[in-house]
Amino acid sequence: MKVLHVIPSVSAKSGGPSRAIVPLCRSLQAEGIEVVIVTTDEGFPARRNTQSPENFNEVPTFFFPVQLGASFKYSRPLSRWLGANVKNFDVVHIHAIFNHACIAAARICRKYGVPYVVRPLGTLDPWSMKQKPVRKALFWRLVGKRMMEAAAAVHYTAQAEKEATEQSLGLNHGTVVPLGVEVLPPAVCASAPTSYPYVLVLSRLHPKKGLDILIDAFVSVVRQPGLHDWRLVVSGDGPRDYVQSLKRRVTEHQAENSILFTGWLEGDERQATLTNAALLALTSYQENFGLCVMEAMASGVPVMVSPQVNLAGEVAGAGAGWIVPVEHKSLQSALEQALQSEDERRRRGAAGKVLSESFAWPNVAQQLVNLYQAVTLECGDSSPLSDRTSESRRDPKAVTSHRTPNLQITPVIITYNEAPNIARTLDQLRWAHEIVVVDSFSNDETLAILSNYPQVRVLQRRFDNFANQCNYVLEHGGIQTEWVLNLDADYLLTQELINEIAALKNEGDVAGYRAHFTYCINGRQLRSGIYPPVTVLFRKQNARYRVDGHAHKVVVDGPVHDLAGRILHDDRKPLSRWLHSQTKYAELEARKLMTTEHLGRNDRLRQWLVVAPAAVLFYCLVVRGGILDGWPGFYYAGQRFLAELFLSLYLLDNKINANYECVDQSVNEIPESRPSTLIT
Repeated sequence: MKVLHVIPSVSAKSGGPSRAIVPLCRSLQAEGIEVVIVTTDEGFPARRNTQSPENFNEVPTFFFPVQLGASFKYSRPLSRWLGANVKNFDVVHIHAIFNHACIAAARICRKYGVPYVVRPLGTLDPWSMKQKPVRKALFWRLVGKRMMEAAAAVHYTAQAEKEATEQSLGLNHGTVVPLGVEVLPPAVCASAPTSYPYVLVLSRLHPKKGLDILIDAFVSVVRQPGLHDWRLVVSGDGPRDYVQSLKRRVTEHQAENSILFTGWLEGDERQATLTNAALLALTSYQENFGLCVMEAMASGVPVMVSPQVNLAGEVAGAGAGWIVPVEHKSLQSALEQALQSEDERRRRGAAGKVLSESFAWPNVAQQLVNLYQAVTLECGDSSPLSDRTSESRRDPKAVTSHRTPNLQITPVIITYNEAPNIARTLDQLRWAHEIVVVDSFSNDETLAILSNYPQVRVLQRRFDNFANQCNYVLEHGGIQTEWVLNLDADYLLTQELINEIAALKNEGDVAGYRAHFTYCINGRQLRSGIYPPVTVLFRKQNARYRVDGHAHKVVVDGPVHDLAGRILHDDRKPLSRWLHSQTKYAELEARKLMTTEHLGRNDRLRQWLVVAPAAVLFYCLVVRGGILDGWPGFYYAGQRFLAELFLSLYLLDNKINANYECVDQSVNEIPESRPSTLIT
């Protein structure tokens, strides 16, 4: 099994999740999983080789440059690599949410039908969501909700994180797999930062860690008799302004000798500092796991944590430390108790060491392997990766049925340079004995893709208009079945519709069936689409196509019924192709509006020139709820606005030219002037 891990940073200074990713991947390798990490170069500016993976602490890792935003970490090269390579993996494990790499990975996984697992790192916890609430609420509505709901699973590292997140956001497909811990041999004691006994803070320095309260409480404790020799060692780094504010606080207390800032520690120096500590403190307002807590217990060091550290329940149950609210008096009292009793610290440290053994990485790796196997089976894709191509990857929620329809049906598709779309459409038609494609001499990969489908028969005809192409295949395509299913190359049948068509009976006087559409932008289904229903399934002998503006419309002789299942309209061709087509379409639509005597209501509204584009923009975004579709909704509304704007410009151009012709004609018809006669 091949698993891709996507994480914004692997720099240890980014905190516990970044430090845990390498041992996590190494433990998976030991279980026979082929892993690759994709990340940014944050913390590693010299790593710029994106052509091949680097052996980063024994794990193949691709580093990509951060181009914008220290927090968001936008990297276009990273997203391009994902777009080209995600389809080669069985599962993608995304670590974090509010970063470009994570958003891009989830979007591309949905595009190719690759199951993905998201580890939110505690960022969806109610406390975290209240920090910068407007920004996060907007992100959740536009991107996050879709990202999480489409995930094959949500990976929480603690039961408390799972319960809080699912209760507040309505998610229901999470599983708890804790982080692991490496039991390291004791480091050289000479590397300890001080010869005095000390309480250790070993984490990223951030306001959520409650360090200001801890500092105040510690200062009160060391002023007590018998506790003057104790030190508080703060090992970590964070935003410069915040670190400076902590140092100023220490100076105000005149406690520079009691509270030491070591900066960021790594390797043996970090392990020695941890091993020699008398107590580790993590007094956070929110902590989804607390890797440093588990590392301390593995080293036999007792811990003092707040109830908001999601390991607090395990710590309390094992008697491995103290659970204390982030409040001055409570912390002061607990610190006094802990620092005054070496026997109690030793007892709780030993209990923590026993607890940590159940969190060894081999145990965690086996749980992750079980999770990966479960999501691939649930997504209906248990075949070996080597048997699959990018074109044959399926939507994990819509595995195509092969049930033979009661009706004898031949699907018909019109193509011209449809390589980005055609394979996905054909994958949903594997139930058909024959598919007839009328191609207008494509010069991209369309014909090569068609050759991979043995039931496809290709006819070629120079394109003049859609109606003539369709009539040609009905009359000269050699179709042997009574029924025809006429599709565009970007029409994807949903499983619901496939099942419905398979159940249709060839009885009564029904001559055709009309399908409704769900519009998609790059695979994202929209609620705001305004694509009209189309008669797609009909008896061949009862149907004839006619030109309808830039498009075509089938005229069916007999009753036409509505289908309940929907078709996904999902055109993946580039925007430049769409823009080029719209200019031609607008000209044809303008000709239709100017020459047709009896227009429908919608076509009459389109004659309102510059009012129509603004109206369709408002309709898509507000009336149809495109705002709730996020950026894809804005993109779609922009497309519809431009299409109507092009049409208005053609109508306006014709109107102006007609006015000039009238003026010219009027000038030519002015009678020749004669000399006036003066009557006296």
